Amino acid sequence: MLLATDGQLATPEIDADIFRFCALVTDTRHGRRPDGWQLAWRARELATIILVIYITEARATERSLHCVPGRAIIAKPFVHAQVYSALNSVFKHALGEPWQASTVPVGYTGSLSLLGKPPF
Repeated sequence: MLLATDGQLATPEIDADIFRFCALVTDTRHGRRPDGWQLAWRARELATIILVIYITEARATERSLHCVPGRAIIAKPFVHAQVYSALNSVFKHALGEPWQASTVPVGYTGSLSLLGKPPF
């Protein structure tokens, strides 16, 4: 798992080797650009199978304009259990089986997380 506090720090990690990650969990507004919407699109340009989970305060109309297809959205305020549930849901949808969300550290602090490949 990699944590980045803003888009400027996350972009080189995404560009360097997107295939070391299986999911992107991003706050849509997390400091310096690119924002979470743009990071998700960049990640999907490089790896169409990367799973995306947005954490946002955006209204439904804004979400529909910016979201990548096949993603999960968590509205703020949220609890960590919602992140685990969203991860399980997108992995289940992508793989046809549940993923063990307990392997994700609890330390999500609100910026961007890139999750490494699950152990299966």
